[in-house]
Amino acid sequence: MGKIRLFGFYFPVMFFGLAAGEMCLITGSVVLAALARFDGNLSEAQHALGPLDYRAILIGVIFVLSLSAMGLYRTHIREGSAGQALRILVAFLLGWIAIALLYYVLPAAYIGRGVAALAFALSLLCLIILRPVFFRLVDVESLK
Repeated sequence: MGKIRLFGFYFPVMFFGLAAGEMCLITGSVVLAALARFDGNLSEAQHALGPLDYRAILIGVIFVLSLSAMGLYRTHIREGSAGQALRILVAFLLGWIAIALLYYVLPAAYIGRGVAALAFALSLLCLIILRPVFFRLVDVESLK
């Protein structure tokens, strides 16, 4: 399996694919949460909240960075699915703290409490389901 050198470290290519997939999933969760909050009317959601594209991407980047900070993209994973789910939960809590602080620094990034709560729940559920599926499909030993 190929590896990419970044900041002096080697990372398996499959983890970049996982991070990109998780970012897309989180970004999509923000858009789906806005649609659910505004009864499927995207134009009403964008009128009330403003453009969602850069906000959803920003939230996705923050969450992928918090997942990385919790060590979820390392090749030596010792805990099982329950331990990973706990790390994902802690990473999401750290991510939402970072987003709350970001709202004070950059108020234009605000998406609303209802959309944020729905996006949090949806993306957390999807990631807890996605990760074990990923590690069942990918040979983890080949990543080390």
